[in-house]
Amino acid sequence: AATQARIQLEILMGAREPSGRWEPMETLDQLGAGSLPAASPADGTRPDVLAAEFDLRGGQYNLKLQKALRIPDPTFSIQYEHEPQPPGPPPDNTFGIGISFPLPLWNLNRGNIDAAKAAVDQYQWALGKARAQAAADVANAGVEYREAHGRWQRYQTLIVPQSAKSRDAISFAFGKGAATLVDLLEAERTDNTVRLSAAQALSDTASAVADVIAAQTVITDMDLNSRK
Repeated sequence: AATQARIQLEILMGAREPSGRWEPMETLDQLGAGSLPAASPADGTRPDVLAAEFDLRGGQYNLKLQKALRIPDPTFSIQYEHEPQPPGPPPDNTFGIGISFPLPLWNLNRGNIDAAKAAVDQYQWALGKARAQAAADVANAGVEYREAHGRWQRYQTLIVPQSAKSRDAISFAFGKGAATLVDLLEAERTDNTVRLSAAQALSDTASAVADVIAAQTVITDMDLNSRK
């Protein structure tokens, strides 16, 4: 199972020939025992929320542009035509000045303005949804971390030691002939199950820490300026 997990990770990272023959630099104890990261900076914004804000800003600019186009811009033209010297009558050169407006003039660009307004409403709804989702992600990640960490602490301080004592007691009794082999095997199986559950709780804690970090990842104005 561990080899399969390593192969899946190699596939996720784009390895050409995944084999699973590697060892992580950090142990599960190190990943799960880490504390929660500090809160996000107040001047930062999550990337998904920032993208929604930029979409809304672009939609508002487009709405202003469409309102500015209520009265269409006229088109001016100047025309000059020169006829070469023919063998007959003298040449006739012509000049012309023209002005044109798009038709119809009375619609005041209402169609584009209504479409821009609808787009702004959609962007505002998307921004509100992104902000609510960001807050929910942070809250859910924190709840998952506290539950997993508390469960792991209970296993480490209470359940695992008691299971080990019970296993040792049955093993001692078996050595003295006061317990059967079935009792010994049952105690060992129960202890293995407890230790696996403790490892799962530690794995859930490490995963919750990663979720908290991902939920609190933000981009500041300094980050944006440095990438320009």
